[in-house]
Amino acid sequence: MKVLFAYKTSESLGIEYISSVLKENGHKTDLVFDPGAGEQEYELKIIKKHFNFEKDILFKIKRFSPDLIAFSALTPLFPWVKSLSKLIKEEFDIPIIVGGMHPTILPEKTLKYRHIDMICRGEGEFALLDLVNSLESRKENYNIDNIWFKQNGKIIKNPLRTLIQDIDNLPFPDKDLFFKYGAFNIRYVIMSSRGCPYNCTYCHNHQLRKIYNNSKSYVRFRSVDNVIDELKWALKRYKFKSIYFHDDIFGLNYKWLKEFVVKYKREINIPYKCLIRPQNLTEERLRLLKDSKCKYVDVGLESGNPRIRNDIFNRNISDKEMLRNFLLIKKSGIKFSTLNIIGTPSETLKELMDTFNFNYKVKPKGALFSFLYPFPKTKIYEICEEMGEIDDESKEQLAEGLSNLRLSPILKKNAELLERFNVFAPIFLKLPSFFTKYMLRIPPIKLFRLLSIFFINAPRTVMLRILEYFIMLFRTIDYYNTIRTQ
Repeated sequence: MKVLFAYKTSESLGIEYISSVLKENGHKTDLVFDPGAGEQEYELKIIKKHFNFEKDILFKIKRFSPDLIAFSALTPLFPWVKSLSKLIKEEFDIPIIVGGMHPTILPEKTLKYRHIDMICRGEGEFALLDLVNSLESRKENYNIDNIWFKQNGKIIKNPLRTLIQDIDNLPFPDKDLFFKYGAFNIRYVIMSSRGCPYNCTYCHNHQLRKIYNNSKSYVRFRSVDNVIDELKWALKRYKFKSIYFHDDIFGLNYKWLKEFVVKYKREINIPYKCLIRPQNLTEERLRLLKDSKCKYVDVGLESGNPRIRNDIFNRNISDKEMLRNFLLIKKSGIKFSTLNIIGTPSETLKELMDTFNFNYKVKPKGALFSFLYPFPKTKIYEICEEMGEIDDESKEQLAEGLSNLRLSPILKKNAELLERFNVFAPIFLKLPSFFTKYMLRIPPIKLFRLLSIFFINAPRTVMLRILEYFIMLFRTIDYYNTIRTQ
């Protein structure tokens, strides 16, 4: 069987793992890819206008002639999934399945779209393998756990299978799928664990843990040796210069981290970046990160106001502990950026400025401010409903992914104020405090919006992201041009 994956804007580890499992079992896989136009940080309309990859994608589909096309959809990607699946169905009679977070959380909503034939809820590695084996045998099996089907106008809803407990048994991700498009080049993205034990209201983890109540463990760790083996294997193939650990929280298991430091320094010893939580940090844990060549961390501050942070977001950390732990990070010598959420229901201007002032106090290398996006069925979505912050139009937008947590607020209350704050807060964090009073008086014109990108991370990191994007764009152009001439 031939399976063609489809994705946009970045590399997908989920697709890479599924592809590896399928290949290991004798199936062929490939990928159609759209690098997008910088939608994640700042939409580059000139690129969107002059670089359209739909014809290239349709050409690749015709050439590869797949038996199944598989999308992975985060909610913000769903509009693209809908648009491209429509184009595909107008040209080809190929079944389409959509997996990822969006259909996992909103399965009925996803399957209502007539160009989507099936969805995969939850982990896709062995669900897709069972489906592909079934399609290859030409014996229609509508009883595959995780897979929902359409049949005669009805939806067949199969239960979720238990989570993969021993993730060491998975083959290494099929990085070649995305490498040829330049979706990664300078940095190598890897995950050493799956799942998060916390219950932040704005994140899907609390809901996933609820729907996976049939599994032994929601948070699972790869062995250190398995992670090191992947990195050694990858270094021989891709020659990258840095690593990004994409875990929800890196080094959550202290015993694991101690073993990792020793083996990573001895066998890899390449600078890396990761995401950590500003809770229960110790000098010893930070020393381990520093000693293992961790050069940069993203830290979820989320809000500098205790009411928003704890009562609304359920972060459960006091100002005192938060400040102490940020100062520990600073003392360790590891560079850091903060992740912040603005536009929370009932948030006052003073509470918004508390977030700015806390950032100003700890002086991060960069600060990323995202508008609250109350993903459907999360606890923050329920809070927004109770407070009357979501109307019918907003609900439809959220369910369809028709907004962006970086570019504009989905909740319209104080929208203009929030847009100004989002643009200028990263910039004014670098200016003397005297200028703060002018921060919300300047119109957020396009020049300032573009300029603010250079303040959400350390300058070197921003330049790296820009370089990575343009490598991805031109490698994608070159790849599609090459296959047309073969």
